[in-house]
Amino acid sequence: MVTLRELKRDAAKLVDSVPYQLIKDSPSMKYYTDWSAYEECRGAGIGHVPNIDAQVMIRDGELIKNEVGAQVLGDGDELPINTIDLKETKMMIKHVLNLSSIIYLDIKPGLERLSLSINSTGGGGLKSSHVLIQVRDGATVDLSIMESGNACSSSVVELLIGRGARVNLLNASLQVSNPTYSLRRVTVMDNSAINSYTVVLDGSMNRLEEDYLLRGNYSNVASKVLETGTSKSRIDYYSTMLHLGESSRSYSTVYGIALDGAIIIHRGMGKITEAGKWSSTVVEGKLFMGSRDAVAVSVPIIAVDTGDVSEARHSAMDASIDDDQLFYLSSRGLGRDEVISLVALDMAMKYLDETPQQFNNETRIIREIMEQRIVRN
Repeated sequence: MVTLRELKRDAAKLVDSVPYQLIKDSPSMKYYTDWSAYEECRGAGIGHVPNIDAQVMIRDGELIKNEVGAQVLGDGDELPINTIDLKETKMMIKHVLNLSSIIYLDIKPGLERLSLSINSTGGGGLKSSHVLIQVRDGATVDLSIMESGNACSSSVVELLIGRGARVNLLNASLQVSNPTYSLRRVTVMDNSAINSYTVVLDGSMNRLEEDYLLRGNYSNVASKVLETGTSKSRIDYYSTMLHLGESSRSYSTVYGIALDGAIIIHRGMGKITEAGKWSSTVVEGKLFMGSRDAVAVSVPIIAVDTGDVSEARHSAMDASIDDDQLFYLSSRGLGRDEVISLVALDMAMKYLDETPQQFNNETRIIREIMEQRIVRN
């Protein structure tokens, strides 16, 4: 096992040689993520940040509430989970170098509910939080991760789902006018399953990566995502479904709403390796643009390294209100902005209606924030 001190030592050696990104994203937009936002890392953004209560609360990387026996791992403590590669991106190196500790949560059979809140507050510099979550073999848990803030921040959650375990996950990144980088890396073992709902809202630069490593045979991932950008926000959501176990299944659907002058990006990779025979992967993107100034891009990708595959498909679509629809609705007294707000809000609420009722407290907070951002007088 590696320690945090050893990770920091290795990160310090690489900080000057590893770039944020090696390959350009597109001819028209060099990088979907504006990495300079994390270099400048200005102080607090403008806007209200909700106070989200939870069983475990982390503020600016420090554990401030602990109802379930979370452990604080210091520089010399061995890390029971380590799935990150420092050579992936300079952002990961900056994140590790900025850590003072790592929080470890051990979920055993019998702990049916766990809520986690990660908050970043004002002040200059990068605010970093890192959490390790181990779901033991055979456990069943409803897990919520609510990330919010108005400061330049980074957060990493590494989640290991043991054999035969079942996880319902609600993962939310609720930002204001601040840059934030988030990574959720989930390792799924034999006969285990995760049903995941992810909400990404606003941020001057909001980069969220979700990596699902299906290492186990007959492992299963179902992921539904809603990314919503208002005002001048910029969101880059990137997901990976990597099939390493035989007869594994993954399904990813991303819904996107781009309003005002927002930019939202969806990139999804479904990859079946040679070891992942008889597996299936589906990646879909469905985006709505509510303004001529808004940008919405969906890039689903499928890669298959074996001829023995059950299913592999991807699709992308985008939509907007056309002039005929606007004319019809305006003749009934509705203005363009009102129509766009109603359509966007309906999409968001329908998504939240599908989340498991165990997360009603969290979705209530999300609903209130989204209504304030989408519907404006």
